Order: sequence, then structure tokens, then C-alpha cells
Amino acid sequence: MMNTSRLVTVLMLFTVGLVAGCASAPSDSALFVLDDGPAPASGAPISGAPTLSVNPVMVADYLNRGGLVFQTAPYKVVIANNNRWAAPLAGQLTDTLYNVLSRRLRQVNVQRGRASGDTAYGLVTRVDAFYGSHDGQAHVAGVWQLVDDQGMPVRRENFDQAIALDQDGYAELVAKLSQAWQNIAADMSPPIAASLARR
Repeated sequence: MMNTSRLVTVLMLFTVGLVAGCASAPSDSALFVLDDGPAPASGAPISGAPTLSVNPVMVADYLNRGGLVFQTAPYKVVIANNNRWAAPLAGQLTDTLYNVLSRRLRQVNVQRGRASGDTAYGLVTRVDAFYGSHDGQAHVAGVWQLVDDQGMPVRRENFDQAIALDQDGYAELVAKLSQAWQNIAADMSPPIAASLARR
């Protein structure tokens, strides 16, 4: 029968070997980018048409840490260490939003950054949820607000969309998050167009 000191020694050696094996195991790291949607509309500005400035999208702090996010419980999220965004998420969201709106708002001069003048409006957007969920869905939620050239609110709407994940994996999650965000951007177009038409 193995004595106590011998047993302790064997357990210590096993533990050291296990830790060393985990430390030397290769990590499967990957970088991801969103599908930025259709190419932005081209052409000369439309004379007399309102100008819409797509301000940089703001994201919640926990979405700004570089890793893809997965919600494991109603009040708990995990940020991936090895599966990360290849570029800042806020910038990618802004690119897609600009591309979609410039294609859909054909009677509006859509541009990036701040606009000036009596016919200039700004779109302020905040994303509070952008993650995979324990219920098997990609979830995107937040709020957008249309403001006039003085920064006064013209219209404000919340958005919340979930798309079922068809399979496991981060690539599937990114694809469905991209789809949800493009859908949200497209859904913004009619109310924005209607608000600008009434001004």
C-alpha cells in the first residue's frame, strides 16, 4: 500500500504535469469582422435635399473590450479572449450603418461626421447589446435619435432584434450579428425619411 508521503508526491507531480500541459496547449485564436453591407451610394450631392450626418456609433463599455461577447445567464456575460474583433466594434457598426442608409435614403445627402446648415441633421446611435445568448440567438439592442442642426431631438426610437443561430461557433454568431445590424439599419430608414420630409 502506498504511504502518505509517496501519495502526496505522486499527486503533486500529476498536478504539475497537468498545468504544464494546459500551458503548452495551442490556443485557437481568431479575428472577426462584420459584414458591412452594400457599398455606399455614390454620386453628386442632391441640391436642396436635407443632409443626414451619421455620427460614430457608441457602444456599451463591455462591448468595447475587443472580444466577442456571449451571454451565459440572464445577468452574466463572458468576453472571449481568443475570438476578437479585428477592428474596433463601434467603427464597424458605423461603417455598416452609413452604407445601408446611404443606399436607402436616396433623397437625402447621407454623410459621415458632423454636418452644418439649416437642412443638416444628425443621427446619434447607441448599441447596448451585441452578443450571442444562452437561448441560441444573436441579440442586438439599443437606441437611435435624430437631431437637428442645433442638437435638438426630432425623433427617438429603440431597437431590439434577435436572430436564431443555426449552428455553433463564433463565425455563425458574427454572421447573425451582422444580419441583425443590417436589418436594424434598414428599419431606421423609413422613420428617418418620414421625419425629414415633414421638416
